Amino acid sequence: METLPPEVYSDIVQLLRPKGKRVPRHVLPIEVILSHVSAAWRRLAFSDSQSWNLVEAYSPKTLPRATAYLSRSADAAIYLRIDLWDYESRSKSRRLNLEEHQAFISSLTDLLRSAAPRCKSILVFTFLERTAQQLSAALVDVKAPLLQRIRIIVDEDGQCMDVMEPKPAAFLTGAESLRFAELETPSFPPLHQLTTLCLHHCTSDWLTAQELTHILQQSPRLENLSLSMAGPVFKDWPAQSLVNSGSPSVTTQSLLAVRISEEDSPGLASRVLLLVDAPNLISLTLMVTSTALGTFFDSPQANQKEHPKFPKLQYLSLESVNLQNTKQFTEAFPSITHLCMSWLPAYFFSRFTADLTGPGSSWPNLHTLVFESLRETETYKLQASVVKIVTTRCEQDLSVPKVLGDADVLRILATSDFLNESIKMEELNTRNYREPWFVLNHEAVVDGIGMS
Repeated sequence: METLPPEVYSDIVQLLRPKGKRVPRHVLPIEVILSHVSAAWRRLAFSDSQSWNLVEAYSPKTLPRATAYLSRSADAAIYLRIDLWDYESRSKSRRLNLEEHQAFISSLTDLLRSAAPRCKSILVFTFLERTAQQLSAALVDVKAPLLQRIRIIVDEDGQCMDVMEPKPAAFLTGAESLRFAELETPSFPPLHQLTTLCLHHCTSDWLTAQELTHILQQSPRLENLSLSMAGPVFKDWPAQSLVNSGSPSVTTQSLLAVRISEEDSPGLASRVLLLVDAPNLISLTLMVTSTALGTFFDSPQANQKEHPKFPKLQYLSLESVNLQNTKQFTEAFPSITHLCMSWLPAYFFSRFTADLTGPGSSWPNLHTLVFESLRETETYKLQASVVKIVTTRCEQDLSVPKVLGDADVLRILATSDFLNESIKMEELNTRNYREPWFVLNHEAVVDGIGMS
């Protein structure tokens, strides 16, 4: 062991760590196991600051270990994970001692402030919104020149408990390397270098149409934007004024992919689509009911056939969408080449099929169909739909789409001799499907949540 160079030892540790996964909390991390082999191994482990670069805290008992890791990592760049969801959600059932909890959060605040200048990524995942806001506040005026990713996430069930009044604030004043931010608290990092911004479970108290306009104006490099709201948006997102204006409020040349979920905020998608002009947008993901898109579909912005709203749009991803009006999607977004549908109710297959096989050229450039998360009974109905779509597009001399899906979807589709002979069917992966959000979601990152 005396002759093993520290950099080789460091490579060994990195290879033995799970890639893109959190180590189970009942298992000792590999760097700790190796440091317990012998005195020589321990000296080698402590001499390698890179081995201690993953700093984790998830309960008061783990705080001393996190502090020790911070010390042992010396001046090395680190990855910080503060994952309190399990601790806080369990404490809810046994009545959290507020005084002890506040002392713990104060210690975490000190840890966060001292660690931030060396962090390449920061994850804060809490059950209580108050905790997330307190930890966000710890980053105000903190410089983090190495930081590339930050995620501050709050459990939906904890957002309505013991909530502080939202006060939008800037934090991480020095984070010139920051490229990715996922935020569920009213705190905003520097925007000028961001390429991906996820604002989830926002309230209209701190994310209004005016505020989103300001964010986009301050983000000249932003490529990927994901939005969801925690409640109704009607008051601070006036749809009619957006329709009446006849033109978007903000133009962003860099934006390539937009994802909108309006599970708790019907009408959000229409408002965002009317608000934003993104001439280079290539991907749109909508987790909505299509009836909620009526305001957008009926607006002048969506009905300029010679000048489509998003002229370069290629990827359209629809999740749980009511497909009673597929035609409106084909008319508003005529340039689609990839159509992805997830959690599609079986009773909409017939209408979807009729719209794609009716008179006229529906998505003449469509060459890939992607299906995710379907039950077996729905997949058999999907098979009949795909057969009809392929047959009709051949008759109309249109491109015949290939099909991407998971193994279960392909297994059932492959029972059709016609489909086997007529189209390509491949298992979905990041090599054959390059939609920006799909690729981002399948990256191995240190700040992931859960075990997978």
